[in-house]
Amino acid sequence: MFCSILISNYNKEKYLKECLSSCVNQDYNNYEILVGDNGSSDKSIEIVNSFENIKLFKAERKFPTTELNQFNIIKNLFKHSKGELILLLDSDDFFEKDKLKKISNVFKEDPSKECVCDIPKITNIKKKYKSFSYKKNINPKERWPTIFPTSTISVRRDSFSSFLNEKFDQQFAELAIDFRLITYFYNFRQNLSITDQELTWYLNNNDGNESKYKKYTRRWWKRRSQSFDYLLEILKKKNFDHDKTFDYTVTRFLNKIF
Repeated sequence: MFCSILISNYNKEKYLKECLSSCVNQDYNNYEILVGDNGSSDKSIEIVNSFENIKLFKAERKFPTTELNQFNIIKNLFKHSKGELILLLDSDDFFEKDKLKKISNVFKEDPSKECVCDIPKITNIKKKYKSFSYKKNINPKERWPTIFPTSTISVRRDSFSSFLNEKFDQQFAELAIDFRLITYFYNFRQNLSITDQELTWYLNNNDGNESKYKKYTRRWWKRRSQSFDYLLEILKKKNFDHDKTFDYTVTRFLNKIF
C-alpha cells in the first residue's frame, strides 16, 4: 500500500528534526511525507528543507483557534497526497521505525478496516515513559470512545475523504482532529479498530495545545460542551439516540453559568 504521512507543524523546531527523521528512516519504501507549516516564526522551515524528498506546504493562520488551523492544514495536505493509506503525525511526536510496515499490514490483512489506532508510548521532555489507558473492548452502546492521539490514527483514503465531506471543518472551534475522527469512525462509520502494537511516541509537553485546557477550567468545560454538540450531530445523522448522562447534564449546566 502506498502511504501518505501528513504532518502539521507550528513552531515546533525543538521536536521537528526527530519527527521527520522517524519518517525518512522507515523500513518501508512505498510512501510520501507531506508537511504543512502554519506560519512558523522559528526555524521549522529550515529544518524541513534540510531533508530530501519531503513536500512542504505553507498556510497562514486564518482561523481563531489552533484546532481549526490544524484541521485546515490537514485538509490541504490531503488534497496534495496520493496515498491509499493516510497517517497523521503531529510534529512533536514520532513513529517507530517499523510503523508503516506494520500498520499497512493491519489494513492488508483486513480490507474491511477503515480507521485503525495504534497504541501510543507516552513520554515527556525528560524521557519519562507512561502507559496509555484505553478501553480494549469496544462497546457499540457507549457513544463516547477512548480518544487516541492524532499521531496514532491511520485511515483509508476513501474513508478519510468521507469524513471531510461531512463539512464540520468550521464548526466546533475547540475540537481537535483526533476527537473528530475517532468519534466519527466510532459512531457514524462504526468502523474503528485498535491494534495492540505500540508504534507511535506521543510527547506530553507544556508546548502542546492540550496545555491550554487545564481540567475543569472554563475553557475545558467549553470544549467538553462542543464535544457533546459534535457527538449529537454525528448521532443525529445515524438516527441514534443519545442518553442524557450525568456528565452531559453537568456540562450543559456549567456552560450556561459561564
